Amino acid sequence: MVTPTSGEVVLDGEVVNHRSTSYRVANGVTMVPENRRLFK
Repeated sequence: MVTPTSGEVVLDGEVVNHRSTSYRVANGVTMVPENRRLFK
């Protein structure tokens, strides 16, 4: 994951900027590839 240069990443009310990628994934952060038309 890319560390933000400004602002915060908040997941369920918790700032997760400092958390590991494995922690974020285990708690629901996923990747949505662009141009896959997931939301038609």
